[in-house]
Amino acid sequence: SPNLLRILSQYATDPIQSKTLASMATTSNRAPLDLLDILKQFDSCKPPLAHVLEYLPIQKCRYYSISTCHLEDPKKIQICFNVVQWMQGEKVMKGIASDWLRSQSQRTIPCDVPSYPPIFIRPSDQFRLTPNDPNPIIFVCMGTGISPLLAFLRQRRYELQHPNASNLGPIWMFYGCKDDDHFWHRQEIEDMISNGVLAKLILSKSKIHGRHVQDEIIAHASSVIKLMQSSGSIYACGSQEFIAGTRRALLEAAISQLGIMEGPKHVTSWNERFLVD
Repeated sequence: SPNLLRILSQYATDPIQSKTLASMATTSNRAPLDLLDILKQFDSCKPPLAHVLEYLPIQKCRYYSISTCHLEDPKKIQICFNVVQWMQGEKVMKGIASDWLRSQSQRTIPCDVPSYPPIFIRPSDQFRLTPNDPNPIIFVCMGTGISPLLAFLRQRRYELQHPNASNLGPIWMFYGCKDDDHFWHRQEIEDMISNGVLAKLILSKSKIHGRHVQDEIIAHASSVIKLMQSSGSIYACGSQEFIAGTRRALLEAAISQLGIMEGPKHVTSWNERFLVD
């Protein structure tokens, strides 16, 4: 930030470096640099750590959906996440939280001083699977968006092992991924199909078939609308853009099955049964 650059210029003992840093603070089109790059490039600048920390932005919490079911294992929490990386000039930049999680998951040698980041649970009041739900359910997600829906599938797997399992409604899942290598938890999901936990899986591999989840919803319009008319619910997990596209696909599916007049009315009436995370 400009404020940080001005502070750094005051700690640079080399006059040229100090002047350059001060100039960078007033330049709006400067090349992007992180703090480490700046300290390496301007080696006469050795500011106190406490003073630098005052000008660094506060790190925000990263929220990850839990993919485990506490009914199956109350002592275990599992999440799905993408490792964020991007190019900044010729340098590979890495996400702070996701790259740290990756490093922890790949650690093979015990650390003398283990790192325990602060973790807390943020409950969701609405995005919950109704226990022993007798109505149809449709899951819609892509990539790591499968995380909370996997928790729901594991909940259903637990419910099927207990009385009244015969009254449970079917679960359909529309899942989008790039290719087979990005089909997360593939073996477990295929086992769930074999064991009756998941009634139907519609998989869209965008890199291979050029089709997306929304395309499959429209292609299966007849079944989707019948499930919704049977008191079904949709659980969708993804970005705002993904959710908006899913809503548009549902509307198009409804219009194709119910007509231009009735389709939108039905979709509006289903709003309370369209749950998002």
